[in-house]
Amino acid sequence: GLRNAALLTHPMRVLKSPSEVELMRRSASIAAEAMKTAIGAAPRLETERALEAVFESECKQRGAQRMSYPAVVACGGNACTLHYIANFDALRSDAMVLMDAGAEYFMYASDITRTFPTRGRFSAEQRAVYDAVLHVQEEILKEVRPGVSLADLHRSSVAHTLSALRSLGVLTQRTTASESRDVHRVFYPHSIGHYLGIDVHDAVAVSQSESLRPGM
Repeated sequence: GLRNAALLTHPMRVLKSPSEVELMRRSASIAAEAMKTAIGAAPRLETERALEAVFESECKQRGAQRMSYPAVVACGGNACTLHYIANFDALRSDAMVLMDAGAEYFMYASDITRTFPTRGRFSAEQRAVYDAVLHVQEEILKEVRPGVSLADLHRSSVAHTLSALRSLGVLTQRTTASESRDVHRVFYPHSIGHYLGIDVHDAVAVSQSESLRPGM
């Protein structure tokens, strides 16, 4: 009978050769430099679309053939919409911008998300939340190693996120475990990450419970 070819090809695709890793590093470098330029340009721009245009232009000037997916450039409350891609709103001077974008370099995708104040300065509240999220990210990066799975990293990130929400006062001593789970899904309605490669969400037939190995 017929078999889904992804079940055969995705386990091969999830393991990258040294040449593939080099292409992915170049793709990520292009996107990272473009992201830094876009963040620096934000204070003089007026719209999400203009910020998106800076990122795309910078990527292509650095050698990217195309974007790896439609960019998310979400100012203020727009960032609460998962995968918001309208990118038509104004950049408000008192707001934060969430930018989720990547480049494609010789078929290999990059995927970077950063959040920053539109005019370059955090309010006290923005800084507190930013630092809390950054701390979670730094703690999870310490745990990445062979033998750990994406599912393991996600569970750990949830625990760290709940701890951060308590530190910020969003959760209190009176918050039950069930309420904590519900609250964290409001602020963190997605997974810690995904496999990356020829597609942004690459090798989707490979379980996120698969133990990480060198080359993944």
